[in-house]
Amino acid sequence: MTPFVQTKPHSLLAGRGHASANLRQVFLDAIDAFERWPENEPEPTVPLDGVDVSISRACSLLRNCSDVLPGPACRQLRELALWHYGDPLTLKVYGVSYASGARLLKGMVGSILKRFDKGC
Repeated sequence: MTPFVQTKPHSLLAGRGHASANLRQVFLDAIDAFERWPENEPEPTVPLDGVDVSISRACSLLRNCSDVLPGPACRQLRELALWHYGDPLTLKVYGVSYASGARLLKGMVGSILKRFDKGC
């Protein structure tokens, strides 16, 4: 018989639809943390239920969330992507899901971490 293991909802990957308000807020905090990330510093973290999680982990938790990202966060992500990639993206300002935003942000985090690991 397998023992019952109690888990918090965020320990299971959020998604397949709606995410809790605290998970959505963690992602919004992750966007802000990414924007403030000093060059050549380790990946920032954001608090989730009293535990610090990396911003890439915050993105993973929302990777399947179909909730609509607020307009200001969409605009912030678009500006960050324009700065990061140096190329206009077709990211819509409204109607973008948390999942789309999370995948975009996680990609930007990954490219910075690769540069950081290479010492560039």
